[in-house]
Amino acid sequence: MWGGAVVDDGAFTYVFGIEGEFVLSGLRVARTTRGDLGRQPLEYWDGESWDPDPAAAIPVADDVTTMSFLVDGDGWTLVTQGPVYSREITARRAPAPEGPWSEPTVIARAVPPEGGYTYGAALHPELGGDRSNMLLSYSVNGWKEEDLLARPDLYRPRFVRVAVTTPNLDAWYEPASSTV
Repeated sequence: MWGGAVVDDGAFTYVFGIEGEFVLSGLRVARTTRGDLGRQPLEYWDGESWDPDPAAAIPVADDVTTMSFLVDGDGWTLVTQGPVYSREITARRAPAPEGPWSEPTVIARAVPPEGGYTYGAALHPELGGDRSNMLLSYSVNGWKEEDLLARPDLYRPRFVRVAVTTPNLDAWYEPASSTV
């Protein structure tokens, strides 16, 4: 499933996708020349180089669901939520979109409402803040339709602020701060 995220960086537009089963999922990456998305074919990362064959794409990170990226002079940050309604929101760091990606670090825990679950964590650098105060959202929903009808607040996004610093690529996140 390609198109989970599309990011412009330098001379390229990167297209990210997930391939896998319900529990296991692998992040793949493709690219095209910036400004040519939809006009030029994609190239897919095969572990060593960019290949025109989509079947050559290999996973660059595992256990990725929805995804968002922060790209800056220090490299790439991937934020995702663990699979199967996990409460853990994690971040990984890489020098390039094809990796190598660090192990996931928990930066926040999504708190489900009573009778509900969480999903879809996303980082929002476009809404301001810096690495010491980055906005992060996740969605919540209820398990039963009657609960949703009785409590409309079950089905809405939640927001938290996270502090992110980058002393090195191994361990560079501070724990999540207060809920907004």
